Amino acid sequence: MSNEEFKEFEEYLNKFEGITIQRGKKVQGTVVAKQEDGILVDLLSKQEGFIPLEELLKPIERYRVGDTVEGVIVGFRRMGEEEERLVVISEKLPRLREELDRIETAYRNEEIISGRIVEKVQGGYKVKIGDLVEAFLPGSHAMLQYSHRFPARSLDFLIIDFRRRGRNYNVVVSRKEVEEREIRKFFESHKVGDVVEGIVEAVKDFGAFIKLTDKITGLVPRSEISWETNPNPRDHFKRRQKVKLKIISLDEEQRKVTLSLKAMIPDPWENVEEKYKEGEKYTGTVTSIMPFGFFVQLEPGVEGLVHISEVFWGNTRKDLKEVVKVGDVVEVLVLGVNKAERKISLSYRKAKGDPWETIDERYPVGSVHEGTVVKVLPTGTIVEIEDGISGLVHLGEISWGYVEDPSSLVKEGDRVKVKILSMDKENRRLRFSIRQAEENPWKKIARELKIGDIVSATIRKVINSGIIVELDDYKVEAFVPAAHASREIVKNLHSIYKPGDKVEAVILKLTSDISANRRNMILSVRELELAKEKLEYQKMKEKELSEAKVTLGDLLKEKIGNDNSGAGG
Repeated sequence: MSNEEFKEFEEYLNKFEGITIQRGKKVQGTVVAKQEDGILVDLLSKQEGFIPLEELLKPIERYRVGDTVEGVIVGFRRMGEEEERLVVISEKLPRLREELDRIETAYRNEEIISGRIVEKVQGGYKVKIGDLVEAFLPGSHAMLQYSHRFPARSLDFLIIDFRRRGRNYNVVVSRKEVEEREIRKFFESHKVGDVVEGIVEAVKDFGAFIKLTDKITGLVPRSEISWETNPNPRDHFKRRQKVKLKIISLDEEQRKVTLSLKAMIPDPWENVEEKYKEGEKYTGTVTSIMPFGFFVQLEPGVEGLVHISEVFWGNTRKDLKEVVKVGDVVEVLVLGVNKAERKISLSYRKAKGDPWETIDERYPVGSVHEGTVVKVLPTGTIVEIEDGISGLVHLGEISWGYVEDPSSLVKEGDRVKVKILSMDKENRRLRFSIRQAEENPWKKIARELKIGDIVSATIRKVINSGIIVELDDYKVEAFVPAAHASREIVKNLHSIYKPGDKVEAVILKLTSDISANRRNMILSVRELELAKEKLEYQKMKEKELSEAKVTLGDLLKEKIGNDNSGAGG
């Protein structure tokens, strides 16, 4: 509407008593009717106004006849065939002016303002500030992935451009500037050594992330969690936990804040020499095991080394993991403290005590104990009955049978019973016997076996004159002469026998006089095979003639008895 038209309209209205019409004047009225393109308002009893759809603050369906509305006059329009003139009112304009005033103030004062992203547009996003003002958020200032869905919640923005002319305006906002300002503010207001409070955001193997502000997250490295050598972050931090920490590094350019929980705790090494005296015993926890020893934590942040030379009284070739495990609580003796180098030397064996001091009380001569074979020698074997207590089992004391190679009977790591034969406490020497730790099997043989009995045995050695065997049930050696090794004449016994083979044989000769130390057993495979053959023949004849049954034992005893009587004659 031109100024001339509006003046003409003003003059027309001013004819009515009490009515003054001015563009921009605030008016109030009552809704009297709704139309497709707006609502009719009764301003006074003598005049009606019209609010077009685009000038309404609410959707038209939310207005009811009788509602009171306010607005400003923006023009007039002719309606109907008689071209009745109506005042055109804007309900939106006053609110728009208020919003633009507020936004302009925020722009000039560099204040943060809130709004919602409502739409993706070319180059960025459309943002709604309040109910009416639309702003543009450039993609480079959005801090969002354009391909992702934008957040529906209200966000903070800084206005980076504002232009206004009447109802026309242009507003450009930025999330990036909000973040940049908060980051600058944090680094300007904090310094190394400050104590800050934050919330644990995430816990990783290498440390913990702490949220200090909406835009600043600091890191507590693993090494700054505690005075322990290798602390586990998950033992000290839980997600959403509130914590206080000390700033130990600030890098504004890289936007990095390094924090320390350790710096909030007194250094345990400050008075370590007063707490841990040389020669005294203390309890600690095994934290790690190395080839050269193991570390023991005496308290968080204070660890000492038990060198491998201070673990064992005896065999130092043992695997340390057989003695201690990570997490074990052990007693140790302090050998030395070096505060400057933060080192403590510890002894595991001295805390336990020298086992030789009470050896005669715990291991009297003649007693039997279980031990471990730690070394096999050509002349015997070394057996350890506890850490630092070991002795020699001579070759002749390994078995009641003949032993040519000890490794054929015992191996390193075997558990065996030994009898203590002698003790030299001053020189730390013991002599053991494996064979005497159990009953002499020849006594059992004297009770249970006789000439003519059948025994099973394992071949130990094949020689030209026969085969040496070990009785399976008695673990003593016996001899099978070459002539009795087979019913067939064999020139080379190696062609039919080898060590480890199992054989059955009959006892031809048995001497088991323990008191006179006379022990001997001669076996025959040949006589057993011949007796079996004769028995088979006899059974066949019995079946034919129905004669009395003859056993294998009867035939053997008869044959061996005749041979022995003839030999005796």
